[in-house]
Amino acid sequence: MANIITVLVEHDNINYYKDKLNDIDREIVLKALGEDIVAMYIQYDNNAINVQPNMSDISSTSDSYILGFERPNELVKIAEEWNSELRDNAVRHLEELEALAKESGFSTVSQYVKENWNSDDFASINYWLKYTLMDLDNAYNYNTTGLVYDKSNGWEVVIADSTLIKIKEHPENFVYLTLSYQEN
Repeated sequence: MANIITVLVEHDNINYYKDKLNDIDREIVLKALGEDIVAMYIQYDNNAINVQPNMSDISSTSDSYILGFERPNELVKIAEEWNSELRDNAVRHLEELEALAKESGFSTVSQYVKENWNSDDFASINYWLKYTLMDLDNAYNYNTTGLVYDKSNGWEVVIADSTLIKIKEHPENFVYLTLSYQEN
């Protein structure tokens, strides 16, 4: 089964690819750029195999492959919303746990956990909650859906303030794309 992860990556040699877009077919250039980013990701996650960039839509209006030098405002917006989406995902999982506690007759999640921590119902929510909270703690895990890379901070789940500033100041140096992969 293939996993999907979105990456927002600062690329050292983005001008090389930008210049090649004038001379070479867009698909060829973006495939090479995608393969470059795949190599960066594989160095970070050596358990990932069969990593491929999503090449289904490489138009200049694609939502799955955005070049910061083409669409800086959209890339900045993605970066600005990144951490909020992580937070909202965690809140959604907490709300599911609260609803389950209430449906089970408990007034608090802590009471529910105390009485049901080993039940089948709790196990699936606990699973998603654990990995969601790991994301908020900037800890990459099997269920992480997005990573950000900048030269100063490396790979992160949560965008650091310094990275967000860098993206806002120089979106042209960043690429946003989706990768598919399998776990080794």
